[in-house]
Amino acid sequence: MMDWIAGILVGGQSRRMGRDKALLPLGDLTMLESVYHVVSRVVRRVVLVGAPPFALPPAMNGACVITDYTPGLGPIGGLEALLTHAAGADGLLIACDMPNLNEALLRRLTDTGLDGDAVVPTTLAGHGRRRHPCCAAYRASALSVVRAAIAAGGFALHDLLNRLRVQTIDLSDDEAKWVENWNRPADLPLPAATRETAR
Repeated sequence: MMDWIAGILVGGQSRRMGRDKALLPLGDLTMLESVYHVVSRVVRRVVLVGAPPFALPPAMNGACVITDYTPGLGPIGGLEALLTHAAGADGLLIACDMPNLNEALLRRLTDTGLDGDAVVPTTLAGHGRRRHPCCAAYRASALSVVRAAIAAGGFALHDLLNRLRVQTIDLSDDEAKWVENWNRPADLPLPAATRETAR
């Protein structure tokens, strides 16, 4: 296992979904449990980041939960909390709503030799590439930049990346599903019976 710490973001309000995304069923598990298991197979130390607005699944009641120092900032607040808690270690920031998260991607993020502050996957989007900062590796060196961004009122992770020395991992079209998010009801797969009716 890699000597990293991983933080799974659990503080979101899931407003667009209308219910807690972390608790959506994914096979026999909730999505949060599925993401946690995938991350735990790669990283030794895994924490939940944020104040979850839901009761954790019973199997996760012993998980370590760290809260944001300044609530309400979104993922950048979670990143600050993670890297501060890491006390000099490097961290993986992972959203809890990625149903196809893959060990291979996490190993690429942590194994990439980095001469900078972050390793971020990208996927094709229109005529360019989209970066995915909520499934990314951040060096301990990023913490001072994160704190400076927060102090300046800059809370968007995409803007933070412009302040950091970033190395990207370009995912193929087939690999892009690894970083897909379920944000809205329309993102959810249709039940089998509905798929059969639609044919």
